[in-house]
This record gives sequence, structure tokens and C-alpha cells, in this order.
Amino acid sequence: MSYNELMIKSLSDLLKFDGANKEVLKYPIYGTLISKPQNHFGFFGLTEAYLLIALLRDDGKTIHWTARIPLEVKKVIVKRSMIPMQSLIDIEFIQGAPCRIRVSRRVHNIPAQEECVFAFIKCLEEKVNKESELNSTVV
Repeated sequence: MSYNELMIKSLSDLLKFDGANKEVLKYPIYGTLISKPQNHFGFFGLTEAYLLIALLRDDGKTIHWTARIPLEVKKVIVKRSMIPMQSLIDIEFIQGAPCRIRVSRRVHNIPAQEECVFAFIKCLEEKVNKESELNSTVV
């Protein structure tokens, strides 16, 4: 199974179906979850309400951890990495611990990576704007 097939399958397995409502996977990307003491390679995707994460085992061929994190975003900072063609995405959630994802615009065997990275970042930034509009109207 190629990385692209494994990415789509593992993130699609995290989608919820309740009756007529069906979540849609948006902007699947391959990246690294930066955490201490160890970084984890994996797949990341978005739905309307969740950040989906599927982290790979050390062999890079199987999934060992998955999560659905509510997409209630307070702040997103995107920085260029010191490595060319890579970016760091810092996500601060309204509740819960922040996360940092390192992504490369090009990944072997994942043809749509570059366009999905840009769309992934844009979607996160729109969520921040939407949340800040909601918070400002509640005051």
C-alpha cells in the first residue's frame, strides 16, 4: 500500500457517520507532529469540526495512534522551516494543549501534498477568523 493510499484510508477511518450526516475528509497531508521527547511522522486531515491525526509506527507502514481533536482554534502561526520547502504550523486551541506540525510541500508518492498543504493552512486560518468573530459578538 502506498503512502497516499495509507493516508486516505487511515484518515477516512476516523470519519463519523451519524444517520444522514456524513463527515468529509479535507486536505489530507503528511507531516511530523513535533513533540518532546520524540517527533512522530503521520497523516493529518480536516473536517468541518475536527483535526484528524493518524501517527505512524517506526516502520512507517502501519498506524499506531489516532485522534480527533475539536477544531476550536484560537491562533495559528505558520513559519518557514530552516529546511527548504518545509513549514512549521503552530496551532493553539481554545481548550487543550497546542500542537506543532512540520510539513513539506512535496512528498514522494503523495501527488496532491503541495496543494493540500496550502489549503490546510488556509482552512485553519479561516477557523481562527470565524472563532474570533464569534467571540467578539458574544461580548
